Amino acid sequence: MTDARAEHAAAEGAAPRPREGDPGRRYRFGQAMRLKKRTEFERVYAGRRRVAAGPLLVFGLPGATPTSRLGLSVPRRVGNAVRRNRVKRLLREAFRHLRGDLPVPLDLVVNVRPHEPLGLAEYQRLLQKAATTLVRRLGTAGAGGNEGSSGSAGPAAAAEPQPGPEPEA
Repeated sequence: MTDARAEHAAAEGAAPRPREGDPGRRYRFGQAMRLKKRTEFERVYAGRRRVAAGPLLVFGLPGATPTSRLGLSVPRRVGNAVRRNRVKRLLREAFRHLRGDLPVPLDLVVNVRPHEPLGLAEYQRLLQKAATTLVRRLGTAGAGGNEGSSGSAGPAAAAEPQPGPEPEA
């Protein structure tokens, strides 16, 4: 953004666009976050781990890369091109916000069933529910992923026996 544009945007009350090196761009939905190749989709489908959440059927596997990735399958039955593209945009945005909360990198493929388009918050809720269920089913919670890792040892640490007082003889 040029200086004149930045001044105009500031005068209009708009927030300036982040520059390339700004930390605000870390949530960008870039090429590394997409499942693009047929073989990538087939690998996730072959894992046979799926969760139904409303109109979404979410397939997932532990990630093959250090970052979570998303693939979308939105058939024509969902609606015309405008509706399909809106659903895809909203799902990508929901995933973009969700991926930082995932305890491990996942490869997700979302198959969309015909439905009336929902709002962003509803897609976020459905995707969060599905991802949480998948992580639990895959048994990968706390496996040392780099996304959303808060440094806790996860549920496995809580199950370990804690040293207690010595029994009296």
